[in-house]
Amino acid sequence: MTEVLLGALAGSTLLPFFQAIATKAGEDLYAKVRSLLSGADRERAQTALDTAGSVTLADRGTMTILRLPAELPPDAAAALRLLVLPPPAEGWRIVYWDGARRMWVVDDLDVPPRNAVRIDEAPGESPSGD
Repeated sequence: MTEVLLGALAGSTLLPFFQAIATKAGEDLYAKVRSLLSGADRERAQTALDTAGSVTLADRGTMTILRLPAELPPDAAAALRLLVLPPPAEGWRIVYWDGARRMWVVDDLDVPPRNAVRIDEAPGESPSGD
């Protein structure tokens, strides 16, 4: 069964991030993202934005990863509100904006990327759980 993304993430630690995207874009979005992260995670997210041009957030509870580009166009917010998730597969799924195709994409992954900020992790845990 497919679900609209924001409904599928009800109760998830990722939901506030997706809600921020759905209502804001550009600098306001990153201010909101930073406000939702702890101090160390804020620094990791800023470093990722500065070096990779994106920030990747992972939530183990929903096995969902969100990758945000440094610049998110306004039409991305509208598209996110309408994004439908495919039925869950085994493992993780990543949601990211494909600027060339101007659409959100959902792909399956075995493990989160190493640079992912785990928004549900205990101090000292690594993104891949190793």
